[in-house]
Amino acid sequence: MATQKSLANYEAKLEVLEKDLLHGVADMTSLNIQIAECHQKVKCFKEALQNQRATLGINGHSDLAMAVYFLHGFI
Repeated sequence: MATQKSLANYEAKLEVLEKDLLHGVADMTSLNIQIAECHQKVKCFKEALQNQRATLGINGHSDLAMAVYFLHGFI
């Protein structure tokens, strides 16, 4: 769950940075570095999520789905 939250945060930050790039900012070098770093973080978190899902297996996915279902108060 923490990995998903971090991924979502970096994707949102990346979106803001890319909008800044489109609108033009005074320090383009710094902005480009921040964008590159965000892209790298997003890539790392996506790979981490894939690895976590792969190690869960079928039973783990089922258990996770049930936990999310109960956490959201559907039962």
